[in-house]
Amino acid sequence: MKPIRTICVEPQPETDARRIAEQRYHLCRIPGIVALEDGGALLYYECRAGDSDWAAIDIGMRRVLPDGTVGDRMILADGARKNTMNNPVMIADGETVHLLYCENYRRVFYRRSVDAGRSWSEARELTDQIEAGMKGVFFNAFAVGPGHGVRLSGGRLIVPVWFAYSRTDPRAHHPSKISALYSDDGGENWALGEIIDTDQLTDPSETAVAELPDGCVIINIRNENPDKYRRTMTSRDGGQHWENLKIEKSLPDPVCCAGLCRAGNDLLFTNCEHPTERRNLTAKLLSPDGEIKEKMLLSDLAGYSDACCFPDGRGYVFFERERELFLEEISF
Repeated sequence: MKPIRTICVEPQPETDARRIAEQRYHLCRIPGIVALEDGGALLYYECRAGDSDWAAIDIGMRRVLPDGTVGDRMILADGARKNTMNNPVMIADGETVHLLYCENYRRVFYRRSVDAGRSWSEARELTDQIEAGMKGVFFNAFAVGPGHGVRLSGGRLIVPVWFAYSRTDPRAHHPSKISALYSDDGGENWALGEIIDTDQLTDPSETAVAELPDGCVIINIRNENPDKYRRTMTSRDGGQHWENLKIEKSLPDPVCCAGLCRAGNDLLFTNCEHPTERRNLTAKLLSPDGEIKEKMLLSDLAGYSDACCFPDGRGYVFFERERELFLEEISF
């Protein structure tokens, strides 16, 4: 793998007191990215009025043209300066792009673009479908992604989800469990797969999914197990059931969101390769069974990340570095 160029997408906000008063956003976080068929990409993320996960948040998007030019910010979900519009997830499906996001870690909404992100449908709420899939399981907070979902080779759409079930703190994100939403009709209806519930996973939350060359789905799991390694599981039925829990001892992690996507017959995985701190953002080219074939350090200081790849051997990694969002173009 080789780096091509680095672009600052969302710079550090102004620090001058007068300018701060004029700004709507305190910082941008939670990057997600999908590759488009024309060689461009869509970048999307949270635009926060404060540092907290529960701040007033809008969801922003920027379009990356095939030549690498990054366009102006578009707001896809407006929190009206009071609501938390959180955890945007997109799925690229040809010219169609699907978007799921949450409001106040409770309600889930869906929008669709049929022109590669230039325009979007009105928001449609999915909360009732999701609550029906929970079958009475208690949760105080629910979120999709973040990062991106996947269109499987058979046409199914799949989006990872996590939920918290604290009975004492309605805003708590712990304890937590994970599952996946899937749609077999192009995003019209969504169902919830098996809730992953095992004593071998401590507070699993934000996960990343990809389809393997054999058609199985792999889920790469953020967790709080004391050994500080990522976990993976696989599904042979498109995310409805999960098996083969594996400790990935080649993937240390400080408890942070990571990126995962198909890169030909391999996988591109990005995360902070450090057991305790959010630093050493590293891109790894993994074989389908998890062997590291190549790896490259992208940034000493880092945070959340997401990744996408193109058939021509290019890729993008969209990531946090301190209080800024960066886009790294790579070749592999």
